[in-house]
Amino acid sequence: MRGEQSKFLFIDSSLDNGRISLPPQPFSCHDNESMSFTLVDFTMRRNFPQISAANNTFYIYMRSDQTFYQVVIPEGDYSNYTALNSAINDSIVVTLSNASINSSLKTQVTSIVSTYTALSRIYEFTVTVTGSGDADDVEIRCYHIKDGNVPSGITKNGAFSDVHEILGGEPLRYGSDDKNSFDRLSTDKTKLFSKYPASLSTLDALFLRCNLELGNYESPGLDMFHQDGVQMQNSNIIAKIPIRGSTEAIRKAHEIINFEDAGGDLYQKFLPLKNLEHVQFYVTDKRNRNLAEYSPGQSTAGMMSFNLTMRWDKFIPPKPEHPIPKGFPKKAYPLSYGYGQPRI
Repeated sequence: MRGEQSKFLFIDSSLDNGRISLPPQPFSCHDNESMSFTLVDFTMRRNFPQISAANNTFYIYMRSDQTFYQVVIPEGDYSNYTALNSAINDSIVVTLSNASINSSLKTQVTSIVSTYTALSRIYEFTVTVTGSGDADDVEIRCYHIKDGNVPSGITKNGAFSDVHEILGGEPLRYGSDDKNSFDRLSTDKTKLFSKYPASLSTLDALFLRCNLELGNYESPGLDMFHQDGVQMQNSNIIAKIPIRGSTEAIRKAHEIINFEDAGGDLYQKFLPLKNLEHVQFYVTDKRNRNLAEYSPGQSTAGMMSFNLTMRWDKFIPPKPEHPIPKGFPKKAYPLSYGYGQPRI
């Protein structure tokens, strides 16, 4: 919906992290006037890795001594499941080699090898143990904890990670969850299987946010700092920008992530403000986390910037058809002025 007055803001976030200062007079309202913001378009290059600290950490858990051994998949943009599966296996080898010489992992486990099956989109982990080991003691755990009750030996990245979506494992949402994230073959304890389909990426959309009070709401799952539940929370999300596909061919075809309003003002928001001066726009993932960088300082250098167009509208209430004549009491308008007469 267009207002009586409109102005377009063309914004590049490469400087000052999307912060802008507006001259107050052109962006102000008075009395019963109101204002709105509408996202017209948005573009951003796909300059972030699909596998990052947000989704690359899981744990090998040894039940015999209740010890966690962290596995970290190298950050990067994996073009297919073959490349990702190879990286998972390399990471497990690193974890096994780094385990202390007297640890249960070192003394009881010879190897853990991952295999990906494209038909069912699941990972199979084959556990090989020593003569003193028991494959049933070995578990793979994926944590997604918000309540702060984190088991000893779990890092910050490992405590709340979307790695369960990458591996197809069950997310353990509480520190007290004492179970395997993977299924175990009943006839062969050395085989662990994904419970759900695996993924190459956990980013299906970007969320454009700002520092203004919008009056929008979001479910707790869209913010890692909100406890899980059914209660909706106040939100500073302006728009959800879908990301097309995760395969290499689709990524190349859609290197630029973009949104263009089709004309229906999908993301229009009326602001409870009379003056608009300082605004900051920024982009997060679906958990309200900053997007991962390929290298430190990438965002600060403006190499993860976006461009957007916002339309500012001012709405001015219509004036009365018959202005109140001066000098007449409110209850003594003569009929000749049209007050009290039926409209035709």
